[in-house]
Amino acid sequence: MFLDELEKVLKNIPYNVWDRVVGEKVDRVNVERHTLPYSGGRPRIVVYVHAGITNYCFPGLASLDERTETLLRCWEPYRQLVEREIEKYLQVLNEPTEFIKVEFSEKQFDNLLSDYASPWEKGQLGHYISCFHLKPFLKESCIGKASEIKVSDQVDKMEQLLREEAFSCVSNLVKAWIRRTGKDGQVPESVAELFKEYGVEVSDEMISELRVLAKYCAEAMKYDDDETRPEVIIRRFLSQKLCIKDLYEEADRIVKDALRDCSVKEKKYCYALGVGKRIRRDVLTLSEPKLIDGWQMNGRNYYAIGLRSGYFYSHCECIYNLYINWDKERADKLLDIIVTEDRNEVIDELIGRVVETKDAYHRDNQKKLEECEIERSEEQWSSGNIYYRIRIPEFDITYEGFDKEKEEEKLCKNYEFDRSTFLIRKYLEL
Repeated sequence: MFLDELEKVLKNIPYNVWDRVVGEKVDRVNVERHTLPYSGGRPRIVVYVHAGITNYCFPGLASLDERTETLLRCWEPYRQLVEREIEKYLQVLNEPTEFIKVEFSEKQFDNLLSDYASPWEKGQLGHYISCFHLKPFLKESCIGKASEIKVSDQVDKMEQLLREEAFSCVSNLVKAWIRRTGKDGQVPESVAELFKEYGVEVSDEMISELRVLAKYCAEAMKYDDDETRPEVIIRRFLSQKLCIKDLYEEADRIVKDALRDCSVKEKKYCYALGVGKRIRRDVLTLSEPKLIDGWQMNGRNYYAIGLRSGYFYSHCECIYNLYINWDKERADKLLDIIVTEDRNEVIDELIGRVVETKDAYHRDNQKKLEECEIERSEEQWSSGNIYYRIRIPEFDITYEGFDKEKEEEKLCKNYEFDRSTFLIRKYLEL
């Protein structure tokens, strides 16, 4: 009944209301009812709005999480329908509660474990759980801990627990194989002991898989002698996109791309502060997957550029705060926590510049937003949209776009960071 009424209400919305919703002149609106075959679910109302070369899709107007606020403000029949449904929810919520004791059942855990051990769901880690027959051990070691977890977090926490336990098992097997002793052709004693601890009877297939995985990890260590080796193993679990050689070459390429637009001095400081090394490690450990799979255009990795910028300015801000809040001797000792590279002439040059300009930086960085001269302007575009611009000339800060409220929010939210960024570039002469 509700969907019938919703469909009728949406079909009667005039185009000038949709103009307000999408922010441009609308040419056509289609309201359609969709039912996924064999799903057993209820139909959905989907609205397609066509404006010039742009098409908009509103798939969830029957749900609160995808409500369209402009429609609620501008079209009374839609608002009345939503208000009526909310009233029905409130009536149910006003009924006496009948909460039952929640239990994390063994059946639920078995299904969760089966999903987690699926190569299709969890990639390589799921493959190794199945291949090494670790499910019984994981169940025995994890299910008893369910009662210790808050009920509302049980599924998420159990998944995390399973992942950590599975990583530990497979990593231990890999390390045992790499450190193996004994005759070739025999299962190393340390590996056999581990499998026995996990309650697993060893097979030729399992040994073959472990041998290949351990060989891969040992090969990875030849390319890098830092402390990323456990994470490189995890990388093997999570992705098969790149071979080891290609992965390390990709990491070096991304670092160069992230630093490509920097001035000579800024690039020198980034390397000295360990920013390049940090991005490289992020690629190798998959701690920032978007570095490989994120937004790229015209051969530029914008995610890497943004990450480099965030790391660099955060480091510089911390260094300024050190020398503002502590005497130089104490600040020099604390600097080792921030700077991951060995102290060298570039670091000394940077610190010298910070010490020289710290008072000016501190003075300017205390200026509050309400003390600044703010320029606001609006520009009417031929499409009928209004382009808003907010500028603080003193710190060369500009926020601009078609949504006035969002730009004002950016001003309040980002002002302090953008002010500090401008001052760092100014006083370090970048």
